Amino acid sequence: MNTMGGYTLLRRISSNSDFSRLKNRPAEPGQQYQPTDVEHLANVISHGVWILPSVLALIFMVCVSVNGLQVTTTLVYGSALVLLFSTSTIFHILSYTGQFPLWRRTFHIGDRAVIYIFIASSYTPWLLLKEFHSWSEEFLCLVWGMALLGVSYAYLYHEKYKFLEIIFYLIIGVCPAICIMDMFQHCQVQ
Repeated sequence: MNTMGGYTLLRRISSNSDFSRLKNRPAEPGQQYQPTDVEHLANVISHGVWILPSVLALIFMVCVSVNGLQVTTTLVYGSALVLLFSTSTIFHILSYTGQFPLWRRTFHIGDRAVIYIFIASSYTPWLLLKEFHSWSEEFLCLVWGMALLGVSYAYLYHEKYKFLEIIFYLIIGVCPAICIMDMFQHCQVQ
């Protein structure tokens, strides 16, 4: 089957299926979206299934690290990955059950905050293990500073300014790419 034929088949299936019944209407400004039971279960499964592989990958990466800096960056990245999936899974379980409102709110804030931590941890190996520019360590401090600001924002303004939250995610996610683009010139990364 050609690509266009596959696309046509996919459009036909999606147009004949009413997936809108599986989700609720968008939340009002400043309000939290209320997922359906199907969405809750999908979130729990799609996040929870990655906890064990993340732990195993962390262990493997530590075992194949050859120096202290590699071990450190592996622990930073791998721990953030495990934390990302674990926090999200716990939040979605608490949200699905509707129990423990204080814990649910805490893990919801944590679910948002850990995204900033994970983004910063994803850049950490790139900025520390590649010798490509003298200002990579300063940029790493900037990225982690932005992550801490993002965590503070998630705590202080949870669910209030969603557009601003998206802007923060984009800034912390895109800005470090400037260093990585510079890597092409200094390290012949291809």
